[in-house]
Amino acid sequence: MFINYEIHFKKQQKGVYMKEFLFESSDDLNQIHAYLWEPTSTPIGIVQIVHGMQEHMGRYNEFAEYLTKRGFVVVGHDQLGHGKTAVTPDQLGFISNHHPSDILVHDIHRVRKGATKKYPSLPYFIFGHSMGSYLLRKYISKHGEGLSGAIICGTGEENVAKSKAGLALIGALTKKYGPYHRSKFITQMLFSGPYKEFDMTGNDFDNSWLTKDVTIVQKYYDDPYCTTPFTLNGYNALVSTVIYDAGKNAYKKVPSNLPILIVAGYRDPVGNFGKGPKIVYNNYVKAGLTDVSCKLFDDDRHEILNELDRETVYEYLENWIAKHLVKKTNE
Repeated sequence: MFINYEIHFKKQQKGVYMKEFLFESSDDLNQIHAYLWEPTSTPIGIVQIVHGMQEHMGRYNEFAEYLTKRGFVVVGHDQLGHGKTAVTPDQLGFISNHHPSDILVHDIHRVRKGATKKYPSLPYFIFGHSMGSYLLRKYISKHGEGLSGAIICGTGEENVAKSKAGLALIGALTKKYGPYHRSKFITQMLFSGPYKEFDMTGNDFDNSWLTKDVTIVQKYYDDPYCTTPFTLNGYNALVSTVIYDAGKNAYKKVPSNLPILIVAGYRDPVGNFGKGPKIVYNNYVKAGLTDVSCKLFDDDRHEILNELDRETVYEYLENWIAKHLVKKTNE
């Protein structure tokens, strides 16, 4: 079942109900902590959110409420190794002993199946940010049929040869130190290059790679769910997904009629300052997709949902969803 155990139910704000619940992970070991925002009015669509690495769904409450007040059901989960799903500190940044990237994708699908069962007639959209964007790209190549749209946020396109070399190194270090090891070397290797223009440590809030909103940056570094370094296993999941996404087959397997919106901050180092999202956009077009668009927000950094102009970002995303909601309704 989608909802195995309801933790609590509360009316958060006018027009919004929010539930937190648990469901079984596809790893057959863990319970996933998930969230469901429902409007008090008749819902018009569903938006599933897939969060990024070293964060959790609680950080998306403002955006979820924005959408819910406009009639959308919003659902998302703390992925394995993240947030309240990681019941002990050791589990933060650790995904699964076997096929961690695939397990994460399977859990995304479980959320979708559960939400669709609860609201079978509603148009369905998925939004994925950062690591969640890479997982979403993998997801739509495997389960893209039936979606009304996918929003790929804060993504990039990495060199495959370098990524494979990095994955091999992660594998070698895992054999030596174990999957729970937290390697400063791997972290520094993956977050180099364009990241060097920003503070990655929380020592300089004004120059954070995350956002120009220093209040958000402060909250991020004060949040114990957001500061624990990834394990080697977590990096295996991330890099494996990045490699999969860069393959031609990953692009070709996406349904050609699936609407895709690629969004990012122009100053996002994950996308190498706009280059990565444009490459992803061009690759989808080359693969024959008929409804792909790309939007870069000037001067925004990695977390466009948490930027100083986030109201503009919210409105842009809502308008894109609404456009494709109407299109789906008329089909």
